[in-house]
Amino acid sequence: MRTVLCVVGVLAIAASAMGQGLIFQENYDSQTVNQPPGDPWFGILDGGVWVEDAGKQRSAPYSLMINNSGFGGADKGSSALLDGGTAWGGNDACPLVLDYWVYYGSSAQQKEADYYVELSLGDVHAPPLPDSLGSQVPPAEASPVLAYCKPWNTGDGNKKNLFYFDGKIWKKVGFTTSGWRQVVMAVNSATCDLQDGTGSGGNIAREYTGMFDRISIYTINYKKSSYTSIDDVSVTDGYTILTPPLNMLPDDEPNLFTVIRKTTSKARLPMTLYGTAELPVADIDLNSVAIANAIVPVKIKIVEDQNGDGLDDLNMQFYRRDLIDALGLDLLEPGAEVEVTVDAVAGCNLVAATDVIVLNFQGD
Repeated sequence: MRTVLCVVGVLAIAASAMGQGLIFQENYDSQTVNQPPGDPWFGILDGGVWVEDAGKQRSAPYSLMINNSGFGGADKGSSALLDGGTAWGGNDACPLVLDYWVYYGSSAQQKEADYYVELSLGDVHAPPLPDSLGSQVPPAEASPVLAYCKPWNTGDGNKKNLFYFDGKIWKKVGFTTSGWRQVVMAVNSATCDLQDGTGSGGNIAREYTGMFDRISIYTINYKKSSYTSIDDVSVTDGYTILTPPLNMLPDDEPNLFTVIRKTTSKARLPMTLYGTAELPVADIDLNSVAIANAIVPVKIKIVEDQNGDGLDDLNMQFYRRDLIDALGLDLLEPGAEVEVTVDAVAGCNLVAATDVIVLNFQGD
């Protein structure tokens, strides 16, 4: 039986870390006019919104018509995976930034326009904006989604306001004005910096503090003749989790780890983290390397290629006794398979390298 005793820890990232750059971008110019958006978008709800060329583009030739009489019916929208489905997060040092431009026409169209833009983990969506914000009852657990909503109407009379879903409830964050307006959500560790397109928004807490693997854009309150366009959508920066190969006890196969009870021996446990094209070991902050966010290596060194791929690797040594005590290995049975994860930081990214040891015992 395999026992997972060490999981990825959320490590502090130095404020000097550099952002990732562009993760996702869509300006709709390569899409087909008068059709729902194609690859990388896929339908949610009742199909798709429409690509249009009716003079409401921020960048020619096309933009996204999010609700209008051009497609008759409610519940339209599409989702797209971020970087092929990789999960991305944001923190204070490396915020994950959602950025899009939205067009409202006349004052009447501002009131009636309706759209939702979301970042989520999995096929999860924010609940519809209620008629009254005061009627919301926060759930015990946050949903893995953060969202903006510009509703076509609410009982509170907030017809021109922009709202933010924090994973549990909706909050009013700003106002809308006609023309093209830039809307931004910068996802930090526990908050979001919000920009509503008029210079307002502020820094507001987020209840869902996990990661995201997709973006969704849709309407649920279809209003005929309400003209709203969205263009130049992007997701940038943030962090992801890299999982390079780890080889504990490189000279043993399987990795037989002997637990010596009642000893204070300073015997060491060797292991090698193999560099990859995605993660050169030179990018790893050697001071951040740890097991269980507590056990640090007594020796660590970047070395030349150890596995024949032409890339440098990282050799490490940990005290065996530290590992036994921190993970409670002496409480397990002989033959137990234990997954051990070495955590580290590389720029904005987290590193989680995992291997399996098989326990053997000596002593009483």
